[in-house]
Amino acid sequence: MEIWQQYQMISRSLNYNAKQKVKQIKPAFLERARSIKDSSSLYATALSMLKPQFPFASIEQINVLAFYLLSSVATAESSQEKIDSFSEISEMESLRLQMMMDRHSKLMSTLSNLLKKISNTSSSIVQNIK
Repeated sequence: MEIWQQYQMISRSLNYNAKQKVKQIKPAFLERARSIKDSSSLYATALSMLKPQFPFASIEQINVLAFYLLSSVATAESSQEKIDSFSEISEMESLRLQMMMDRHSKLMSTLSNLLKKISNTSSSIVQNIK
């Protein structure tokens, strides 16, 4: 799935308040992003700016919001000045971000499966004791 399609899907699923908070963060993020050279630092900056605004969000939710922020900046069509100052997220950086999100998803899936197996094992031990 392309970055643009993922951005559209996330945009449709986010509620209005979350979109507004991300929109408010965007100018400050753009200001910080001017001095950042690599994509991992951009991602870390997005995470650090989103966490205080969404204190009760899970790690997965913060990651989705960071992706939404980065992709909304990258796909901004409104102003050439913003695009020039940000110098756009290149296709390679977008692919890296997508790969990081995929790895994170696989990690969460693996952890979930591991926790389920631990739970099943402890349940069977309790059943055997009874």
